[in-house]
Amino acid sequence: MELGGAGVSARLRDLGRFGQFVLEDGEAFNGRRVLPPGWRDLAGQPDSPPTAFGRLIPGSAAGYGYQWWALPHVPTGIHAGAFTAIGACGQYVYVNPAEQVVIVIQSAWRQNQDSDAEVETFRLFGAVVRALRPDR
Repeated sequence: MELGGAGVSARLRDLGRFGQFVLEDGEAFNGRRVLPPGWRDLAGQPDSPPTAFGRLIPGSAAGYGYQWWALPHVPTGIHAGAFTAIGACGQYVYVNPAEQVVIVIQSAWRQNQDSDAEVETFRLFGAVVRALRPDR
């Protein structure tokens, strides 16, 4: 029996390395290109009209494509152009190319989805991005 779209088990450090690889547009640490140029920018946006921003989940402005949740490209928002992989019970790989930031979180929520914890997680992402800005 085949199963798609689930089952990544990795250490926090390795998920961070994966996020950094994505941030660097598919170029490995030794400069070897593994993914086509521009892949990251395509992955960070919805890939079809049914998965466009605001279309998938009522009340959510996110879009979906390439197995990533794309955050709206609001020019003034802290998450402009960012996208994230979201796993069960609070697992996140957040990639923000504009700010050159990768954040990885492994959580143990009591249930698969927790809207309050999700809101707090995105607030944390925003706080980290703001704290890392050189002009703060």
